[in-house]
Amino acid sequence: MTRIRFFLALASIVSLALPAFAGLWDDVKAGVQSAREIVDDVGATQDEAKEAVGDAKGIAEETSEDIGSAVPESEAKSGPPPPPSAKAPPPPSARTWQIDLGGGETRTVAQNELAQMIASGEVGADTFVWTDELGDWTAAGKVPALSAYFTK
Repeated sequence: MTRIRFFLALASIVSLALPAFAGLWDDVKAGVQSAREIVDDVGATQDEAKEAVGDAKGIAEETSEDIGSAVPESEAKSGPPPPPSAKAPPPPSARTWQIDLGGGETRTVAQNELAQMIASGEVGADTFVWTDELGDWTAAGKVPALSAYFTK
């Protein structure tokens, strides 16, 4: 009889606990399902990322092909440009001159323009000129850099 009482007591305890365990079991199953969905989402995200990387590689390859075809073949195969000729003309003089036009008027001209003015007679050997290299206003005929223009 004790055994029967024991089994009856056990049956009542189990019958009280089963609904609680059933709810817990449902929670475990729901948690497993959520975990599976997360794993599936991560897998889909990885697949999307791999696809995006593949797309980017394709775009990069197409772009490099487009750039390569944009350069004419003659330019792509040729080396650097040839060096400048040793007999290239010198650059124009950057030196500027102040010319005393008289009456307190002065004019700024480039070296080549001053040479033209001397050649035309507009500036004579006695016309005062000044440039940074001169300490003071000096007659054009006495300036070594201009004296050659007056000997012609």
